[in-house]
Amino acid sequence: VSIVLTPLLISRIGKELYGYYVSGISLTYFCVVLCDLGMTLYLVKEASENRLNKNYIGELISASVIIKIPCLLLMLVVYYCFYPGGLFTSVGLPFWLVLVASSLQPFWVFQGVEKLKAITVMTFVARAITLALVFMFVKNSDDFDIVLLSYLLPIILVTIFSFVYLSGHGIAFRK
Repeated sequence: VSIVLTPLLISRIGKELYGYYVSGISLTYFCVVLCDLGMTLYLVKEASENRLNKNYIGELISASVIIKIPCLLLMLVVYYCFYPGGLFTSVGLPFWLVLVASSLQPFWVFQGVEKLKAITVMTFVARAITLALVFMFVKNSDDFDIVLLSYLLPIILVTIFSFVYLSGHGIAFRK
């Protein structure tokens, strides 16, 4: 999808705005790594070893989210500093929301309980939605907010799908 999306975006929004887009994605995935705190490797192992104990996996999901909240709030300050002035509202905040949705996606559960097909298909569909939205609605640099929305919306959908799918399989937030 990126092979088609990259030249499409450059031709429609221009190199400068594409630079903002790429810098936002880069900052976001750097921050995803920081907010993960190395938990993913541990949580995959724990979920795998306890795949039949859905209550325990639910506790891990809850703990993971609780631990990430202060990190995400700290990253909001980082985004505010990285995108000063009006850029924070128009560029920084949407990418911070991408960070929040990406950080909260429990991919480690899907890996641990060996349900990767579901999340892989949904992720591919989400990327295809991004491409379709950009292709249909982004015509020039004035549509940069649509680019950000078309990137954010599918990631939020994948996050929601993750929790709904897991809940349907008896894995949900627990105390």
